[in-house]
Amino acid sequence: MSNPGWYPQPDGTERWFDGNSWTDHTRATQPTGPVPHFSAPQKKGGAFKWVALGVGGFFVLCCGGGVLMSLGASDTDTSADSSTTEVQESSATSSSPKKAQPSSKSPASKASASKSTAKPKPSPAKTKAPAPPKPAGADIKVTAGEIIEEFDSNELAGDQKYKGKTVEVSGVVEKIDTEVLDDDKYILNITDGGDFEIFSVTCHDMPTDVLSTLQVGSSIKVIGDFDDGGDLGVDLKNCKVV
Repeated sequence: MSNPGWYPQPDGTERWFDGNSWTDHTRATQPTGPVPHFSAPQKKGGAFKWVALGVGGFFVLCCGGGVLMSLGASDTDTSADSSTTEVQESSATSSSPKKAQPSSKSPASKASASKSTAKPKPSPAKTKAPAPPKPAGADIKVTAGEIIEEFDSNELAGDQKYKGKTVEVSGVVEKIDTEVLDDDKYILNITDGGDFEIFSVTCHDMPTDVLSTLQVGSSIKVIGDFDDGGDLGVDLKNCKVV
């Protein structure tokens, strides 16, 4: 006979001994307190049976854990192989050369682009049209006495009126003479035909063959470009008989 109590078993648990036999009550080994030695008396063959059961259970636990660990490793290897295969396929897909996409621009749009970038051709230089010939005829028609009177009264007003104009003057031949500073050139003086005329209209640049046919005191009409007017009368250049 022995004292009833919890006694450690080979499988790491504790079983209850009621003083006569082992019961089916077990528990986890308690860490506190001294652990009694397995000295409980057992019936013949009883201790061996329970020891065999404990060893068998421990073996089953060890084998089952090994099988589970092997299965887990196999699953892990399969997952790793699957992940590696997916990574390799992804790398092969990303590294494969892409096919060249056809250009979305049509020939018409390319032609429009080339036209827009083409430099405009320089326009030919415009040549200035020659000035139209001055129409024949005088801008102002006056008598010799009238134009002389205008400059005698107000020379500034006379210059403003006749400057740049072609003037037709009618009067009487007063004299045909050489120029003061050039004896090779001849001039024609025209007055209003009155007695004791001091000022005259002087005509320059006239052909000598025309001047040689004129008579003093005869009526005449000339046309020329205004040159100057002042105290000595009025000067016309490029004169000709009308």
